Amino acid sequence: MKFSVKKTITSGAWLTNQLGMGGCTTEYWVNSSGMNALTIYDGEKRSTWKDEDLKGHGHDSSHICAARSLFEWHERPGAGNNAYDWHEFQASQTPTGSLDPAYWWNLIYQYNTQTSTDSLATVDSTDSRDSSSGEWSAFWHMGQHMYVPDLAAHMAKFHADGTLHLARHYKAVASGDEGKTWYVAFVANPFNGNAVILHAPEVSDDLHKAKFSELEDDACSYAVALPYSQSRLAEWYNTTYVSSVDANGLSRPMPVMDAHPTYDMDEVEAYFEAIKIHSLGAVTKLHEVKAASSAKHTGSNSKVCKVFELHLSTQFQTAYQARFVYTPSAAHFDEVGRYHKYVDAQVRATTGTNQGYSRWMDDHWAFAMRDTHTLDQIRFNLESAATPYHAHTTELFGNQTAGSLWAWGVSGMGIEWHGEFDYTTFHDSIGGFDFCTADTTCQAADKTCKEVAVNADDANHDDLTGANGVLPFGEEGENPI
Repeated sequence: MKFSVKKTITSGAWLTNQLGMGGCTTEYWVNSSGMNALTIYDGEKRSTWKDEDLKGHGHDSSHICAARSLFEWHERPGAGNNAYDWHEFQASQTPTGSLDPAYWWNLIYQYNTQTSTDSLATVDSTDSRDSSSGEWSAFWHMGQHMYVPDLAAHMAKFHADGTLHLARHYKAVASGDEGKTWYVAFVANPFNGNAVILHAPEVSDDLHKAKFSELEDDACSYAVALPYSQSRLAEWYNTTYVSSVDANGLSRPMPVMDAHPTYDMDEVEAYFEAIKIHSLGAVTKLHEVKAASSAKHTGSNSKVCKVFELHLSTQFQTAYQARFVYTPSAAHFDEVGRYHKYVDAQVRATTGTNQGYSRWMDDHWAFAMRDTHTLDQIRFNLESAATPYHAHTTELFGNQTAGSLWAWGVSGMGIEWHGEFDYTTFHDSIGGFDFCTADTTCQAADKTCKEVAVNADDANHDDLTGANGVLPFGEEGENPI
């Protein structure tokens, strides 16, 4: 997953230190994508861009125009060489409009934390503050759901450091676990507008467990609950991913599900129907849940929660979900609509058919195409749905050229479609992704971009092989910072 962030290196350090997300690679760009990245290590001399304002522009080693923090989850030794990626990305050249990411991320962080009265509570059992009395913000559904075996150590760390969070419990809905109590901590990331949502089947410390209250009706329990059983999650955690415990005793969270709020569920359904998502091997489901509402909203739809699910698989062959959540009774629901309307207008103003870009497209899910679906084919799915996109190459594998269509999506979420170019419809030199230009097009000074384009044009292209359908291609979490 990829997120657009306001201070990406700071955000990466925060995720490592406060949430136990593991080791973080920091990278800086002076022109084209990862192949020409400049890695800066702690202790090395840095220029004025150390503060991450990224004011310098140009195509030489002294002017950094983009940066990212990269987290990777790997398979256990002997299982394979796959990796799941989470990117926190900060750009300085691509357009955003007058209300930039910093404006929205600060506002969303304020909405999510203004009712987090338990976040600064101590473990003193005499503390009488009640965090369940505040309104639930619809923006809490803009986040990444992750699994840990036990939340006790994370709770101790949150309370020791004053990390803003909500602690809730809910009843499981996964097959075989119905009715079991699960614990969830919503942690607002102050740098990218998203929440990191940690789930666990237990909190082994009674004092910390006492801080968890029942999940609000307006949150929609079905929308929050993990779709997989405890036994299945534990098996993945213990046998598939390389797991670890950091110096603070924090178990490394395992990615399970991405969520995004929507103001218009009909639009979401219509969009995925228009791009013919089922023809690409994806399975979707729409759930409607009626529940009592405590929010001050009226109307026939105010008590209906809807969840649109994209059922996917990871490179590890574990299940994964991406979902859109519609909670009209939640607080700030109208602001969700304002945000989505704004970013959609900005993207469409600067991005067209295989041209242009917007910094808002850095917020995206990445799906890998397999089998017979090439990028030359899927472009027509996007164009028939009036979806802006820009194509770029990313890797060369022998006589195969891999790349992505960086595309807009729906409800403020972009989608990167990753796969092979067979050059049956893309006839020109595509080139790599230049992070130092407003429209991401490679420039004459970008030696890497030119070499990729030339090699790609000279190559013979065979279909990529792999599992059927649409697979998440890593958690490219680039939140515009």
